[in-house]
Amino acid sequence: LAPFSGPECKAVVFSREKIEAMDNRFDDELQRHCHADIDKYCHAEEGERVLECLKNMKILRSLSPKCQKVSAFDEIVLERMREQAKDVRLNVGLLQACREEAEKYCPDDYKKINDPQYAKKTLEGVFVVCLRTQYANPRKSIHLKSSCKDEISKVILESEFDIHLDPVLYRACRSTITKHCANSVITRGGTFESVLECLKSDFLHGAIADTDCSRQISRRLQESLVDIHLDPVLHEACANDVQRLCHNVPPGQSRLIICLLDAMKSSSIVLTPNCKEKLTERNNLWNKAHQVCINSIC
Repeated sequence: LAPFSGPECKAVVFSREKIEAMDNRFDDELQRHCHADIDKYCHAEEGERVLECLKNMKILRSLSPKCQKVSAFDEIVLERMREQAKDVRLNVGLLQACREEAEKYCPDDYKKINDPQYAKKTLEGVFVVCLRTQYANPRKSIHLKSSCKDEISKVILESEFDIHLDPVLYRACRSTITKHCANSVITRGGTFESVLECLKSDFLHGAIADTDCSRQISRRLQESLVDIHLDPVLHEACANDVQRLCHNVPPGQSRLIICLLDAMKSSSIVLTPNCKEKLTERNNLWNKAHQVCINSIC
């Protein structure tokens, strides 16, 4: 039999995915493998919120092995997250929360969402990349509704745990990952976040020759600068310092990171060693990313 890769077959599959995204009860595989977890953690959720709930549980590492793994290589929740990342129409929460912003700030992309000729075609990165650019710019992000900001921050945070959830970054850096990060990932235990940390390290040391990959890493670093919670590695290293020194500072607009940087410069305040080391590294990364973004559009 020929592989199921023809345009008509892809259109049917995508139509089915859109139905499943609107109401997760129609997602037979998700329901079958995650039934116990849905009953335990997400019984009060309806429609697309079931998957959103499971995604949160996955980040908290609370899902059962059966729900997390369908086979030795695929995780059902992760598989659905990757599907959402490839087309915003499968991410109902983001689409609903940011519809007004997309229409206003990303009009060309927004038109594609409603254009019949794209109804059965995947629109990878359409309007999500545009919204993320708005979010990372302090002057532009103030015009985004809080509900839209929340959804964009979820997209960014989720892709910290799996680089495939940022398709534009993954596509730009795929060859770099293969060349540079395979051994690093194995050494660190094969965790998803170790891929992004490897890329950041190579970027800092000037080891990435691909300009598009460097630009996408710079874009990611600019996004994470908005809120320390969008950088799980830094947040984990500095959690106690944030609680001790910045407990009165509201998150967002880089406020917590600025608080930590100010503390690091102060002669009367001592950061914990892990936090100081990671914050120094991140500060160097942010400065380098800023230079890249000055010379090209991130």
